Amino acid sequence: MKQTPIGSPQILFEDEHLVAVFKPCRMLVHRTPMDFYETENLRRWLAGELNVKVDPIHRLDKPTSGVILFSKSTDSLNYIKEQFLTHTVEKHYTALVRGFMPLSGVVDKPLKAENSDIVKEAETAFSTTHHVEVPISVSRYETSRYSLVNVVPKTGRYHQIRLHFAHLRHPIIGDSRHGDRKHNFMFRDDLHLPALFLHAHSIAFEHPNGAKMKIHAPYPEHWKKIQDQWDWNTGAGEAAE
Repeated sequence: MKQTPIGSPQILFEDEHLVAVFKPCRMLVHRTPMDFYETENLRRWLAGELNVKVDPIHRLDKPTSGVILFSKSTDSLNYIKEQFLTHTVEKHYTALVRGFMPLSGVVDKPLKAENSDIVKEAETAFSTTHHVEVPISVSRYETSRYSLVNVVPKTGRYHQIRLHFAHLRHPIIGDSRHGDRKHNFMFRDDLHLPALFLHAHSIAFEHPNGAKMKIHAPYPEHWKKIQDQWDWNTGAGEAAE
């Protein structure tokens, strides 16, 4: 079933080497065989905006929002991809998860590679910034508990963050594949927020000219509604540093 993106894409940074873009929730980075019915994707939108061919340097899951990098040349593509391969790119995500998380920790659980039975090392660090208890009953309890978590994946496996938090029994809200259906339905029906609460809010890397860069993405509307209701300040910062 085709789903409409929540919000619109936005160019956060651009020069002759690369482009950083805000990807809305429910928008593909590029067309895939699994989503052949989708005619709208970030790569196509960006090529139309700039009238130039661009290639994604990395990717985000379709339901995940946040910052993503595109290259304008093979040299810049290879230069930054090498940093991903050597794990020198630093990515920060914000996730809203079920239950009260510990203040900090590291999940070290190998995961299968995409479309393969090969298991590879996977590591995700996290720190909890807020806890909240909502007076809405989802299961046998009279209230529901949630945590706002800053997430730093040390590797980049398929669905890594989503799988690691499901493994901890603190699934991400809105995750239809690995999450808790009852809590997802509550957010959809009671709070009118039918979206995945996983946002790639910043990425730090070395630019092809040697400069250190850090780019921030704004938080989507469904995040802002939670901030207003629960008085959480995620603080996205400036678009680029």
